[in-house]
Amino acid sequence: MAEQQSVTISNKPVSAKQKEIDFAEHARTYGAFLRLAKWGVIAVSALLVILYLTLVY
Repeated sequence: MAEQQSVTISNKPVSAKQKEIDFAEHARTYGAFLRLAKWGVIAVSALLVILYLTLVY
């Protein structure tokens, strides 16, 4: 992704292709965040259940 972008100082608008690439990267990042959040919640929930069963029950 980085090799496809170049930094220039210009007042020209961003092309449709650049917007499409940026949105695709955003969608992948957001999907990865949601997967990580989902598995994080599952792991913390499992840990709490295990701790409850071993310490309280």
